[in-house]
Amino acid sequence: KNFVRALQKFGLQQSPYDCCLFVGGKTINDLTIVIFYVDDVLISAKEPRRVQVVQQLLSSVFPMKKLGPPRLWTGIEVTPLPEGGYFLSQTEYIKRAARRLNLSGCSSSRLPCSSLLKRDDGSPPASPAVQNGLYRATIGTLLWISLHTRPDICFAVTQAARFCENPSALHWSAVKQIVGYLLSTCGL
Repeated sequence: KNFVRALQKFGLQQSPYDCCLFVGGKTINDLTIVIFYVDDVLISAKEPRRVQVVQQLLSSVFPMKKLGPPRLWTGIEVTPLPEGGYFLSQTEYIKRAARRLNLSGCSSSRLPCSSLLKRDDGSPPASPAVQNGLYRATIGTLLWISLHTRPDICFAVTQAARFCENPSALHWSAVKQIVGYLLSTCGL
C-alpha cells in the first residue's frame, strides 16, 4: 500500500487492468510507466529526468538498488536494439523449462501444431507420469511463454490445454511438438 501511495503522490495512476502497472503524464513526452513485480521495479520514460525523479521519490521511501537497464525481467531477456527499443525473448527460460520437464530431446518442428486435437482421438491414454501432473506442468509453462513473448504458440497451447484432465498419447505428442518448435525457434 505504501508503494501505491508513493506512486500516486507522484501523479501516477494505477491501471484498472493490472494492479502492478502505473502510468502518468499528460503528453507522450512526459509519459512515465512504472511496473513492479514482487520487489523488482521497472521505470520507463522518454525523458531520462522523469526516470530519475521517480527513482529519487521511491528511494526516499523504500530501500532501493539501482541496477541499471534491465537485462532479465521475470524470465524475459531484455536486449536493447541499436535503433532504439528492446528485443524481448525467453530463450534461456525455454531451455531451462525443457530441461526441468525432461523434454530437451523433443524433435525440432517447423510448426507449433500440425492438426486440431480432438477429445476422443482413438489413441491410448498418456503414461501415468504424464497424466499425474507432467502434462499440466508443461501446459502451464507453455501458457506463461505464450503470454509473454511467443504469441505464435498461443493457439496450439490452448488447444492442448483443453485436455489437461485426461490427456491421450496423441495429446502428449502434440505438446512435445510445441516444445520442439520452441526449442528450434528460441531466437524469435
